[in-house]
This record gives sequence, structure tokens and C-alpha cells, in this order.
Amino acid sequence: MILFNNKEADLEHKKTYRENIKFKFEGSALLLKRNKNGRIKKVLQIRSGYKLKNNGIYELILNDDYLIHFCLKKRLFIILLLIGIILFGSFYFGFKSQNFSYTPNDNIYIFTTNDVEFRNIDLMENYRKSTVLNDKIAPGSVGNFTIMIDNNTRDDYKYSFIFKEKNLKPEGLYFKFKGIKYYEIKDLISQLNGSLRPHETNILEIEWCWDYQGDDIKDTLEGILALDYSFEISLVSTKL
Repeated sequence: MILFNNKEADLEHKKTYRENIKFKFEGSALLLKRNKNGRIKKVLQIRSGYKLKNNGIYELILNDDYLIHFCLKKRLFIILLLIGIILFGSFYFGFKSQNFSYTPNDNIYIFTTNDVEFRNIDLMENYRKSTVLNDKIAPGSVGNFTIMIDNNTRDDYKYSFIFKEKNLKPEGLYFKFKGIKYYEIKDLISQLNGSLRPHETNILEIEWCWDYQGDDIKDTLEGILALDYSFEISLVSTKL
């Protein structure tokens, strides 16, 4: 269940809210903000308790199970009141900008239909901090990244990906997609194919793990070779 300001979210209709929205749900979710033309403007990875304050057109995606469309359009007098309070406080007490704990997630790679540019996926930007030493990946390191495909058109599309490896992948490093392990990039990429209906967005969550090989010398050599392991992918989309 997803709660907006302690009320169950409307999953069937695009609802407009007139005040700040506080979310409650289990796990983590992706919050997408779109511009007036429907293009993705910002992506946030949020957790329960996050409070949305800025006006805009949004989508909330939770565990690939829920997709909620909604708008936040606060009343003008409330906005003017808040501006007045901020100006008053900054004049008398000094204004210190607030540091939010929720920031755009660097490991989200966004593609749109008809987008042919390559995106560089560097594992050094997508690791779990508790599994690395001195900011270097090595056997025992794990991480994850998200691929988002957005169809902001009125047409149906099918899509696939092409890739370019930039350096040698460690033998013990594998990727995990929908619970299945892939030790070769080409095998992983072949499973990312899909289709999109008009104005639909697909989210692909991919994990990676670097297993120990049980050979200290081999693990050390692979670790030296793969300190900057990365590859590039590009979307190939076809209108149906």
C-alpha cells in the first residue's frame, strides 16, 4: 500500500494535490518529474517519509508493481505566504539553505525512444560503499544500476540495446537481472529487450557482484586490471 499524506494513493486516476505530499510505503521508489512536454526532467530515488514540496507533474514507481501519475499544484496564497516567511526569516535571522538527504541518483541511466547516444556505465560509480576499500572495486564488491526507457510519443515501440566493452571484464564478475546471473555482457544485454506503449516507461534494475575466485594471485591481478571497468550501451528502438 502507498499512502499520500496518510491516505491511500489513487492508482487509477491522475490526481492533483494542493499541499505538500508526504509518502509512506515499504522499500524504495523512483520519483519522476516531467516537464510540460512530457519529457523526464528529474529522477529521484526516495524512501518512505520523503516530503514533496515543489509543484510539477510526477510519476511514482514502486518495485515495478505500482505506477502512480499525479500533480502537485499548491495554492498561490500558500506559496506567497511561504515566500514572505522565508524573506522575513532571512532578513532577521539569516537564511541557511536546507540540505536534503534525497538527491538525484547517479546510477540511473535514462534513454528515450529515438535516442541513439551511448551511455557509459562505470562500475566505479555504481558500487555499494560497504563492499569497497579506498574507493576501489575488487573481489567481494557489489553494486547496482538502473536503466530507464521512456516513450514520450503516441506510438508503440519495441527496443533492444547494443554495447561496447571498454576494457576486460574480470572473470568472477557477473550481472543479475530478474534473479538470473549473467557472466557475459552480451548475454545480459540480450535479455533487456522489450516494448513500450505510448507514454510508457520501463524500469530495468540490474545488480552486479564480483565473486572471489579462491586464488589470491588471480584475484589480485584481476583487481588491478578492473579498477576502472566500464562499458557503453545504446538504445535501438523501432516504431511498431
